[in-house]
Formats: sequence, C-alpha cells, structure tokens
Amino acid sequence: MKKLIFLIPFIVLCMACQKSTEPEVDDEKTKLPPDVIEFALFARESTIKIGTTTDITAFIDPPFLLLDYQWKASEGAILGSGQTVYFSNCCASKPKITCTISDKNGNKASKSIEITVID
Repeated sequence: MKKLIFLIPFIVLCMACQKSTEPEVDDEKTKLPPDVIEFALFARESTIKIGTTTDITAFIDPPFLLLDYQWKASEGAILGSGQTVYFSNCCASKPKITCTISDKNGNKASKSIEITVID
C-alpha cells in the first residue's frame, strides 16, 4: 500500500508532461467582471527545478468573492483549485499557465504567466 501512495504522484507528474492541444488564450479578448479593477498572476518562484512545485496566485483588487477560477497549463501539472494553485513539471521547458476567472453573469478575464523549469 505504501508503494502505491508514492507511485501516484509520480504517475500524475509523468502524465502532465504531455503538451496541451487546447488553443492559446488571448488575454486581450476577454473582459474583467464588473467592479474588478486589477487581475494579476504571481508565482512564488518563476524558475523551478524538475519535479518541484511553485504556487501561483491570482490577485484581484478589490477582492471579489463569487468568482470561478479555471487553470490550464501548456504542459505540466496543476494541483489544487481556486485562487491559488501549485504547478509542477517533469520536463525542462517554459510552460505557460493561464488562469481564467468568471463571474455568475458569464463575464470572463484571462491572464497567463510563464514558468521556467530547469534540470
């Protein structure tokens, strides 16, 4: 049983090395929900080693409570959900991580950040 617990994260990380076939998101074509002044993405570390993680947070000013966060990566694994997620990759590359926020009225906004993954 202990071997299985350690094997699961490894399998998830290996599967995450496959590149996404979804189209790129154009940050300029979406609009912010009403009353949201600022939307930015910040990574605790913009350069990480293979197999390590960094947290990525969507900062919104003023804080907006009823938003849905959707995260995508051009490759690698996104762990978690909500305003802050964790990212890891098993390959040296520069994947693009995109967060799309939406409100109950269907208004959407997207931003992207690039993380450098090194050996």
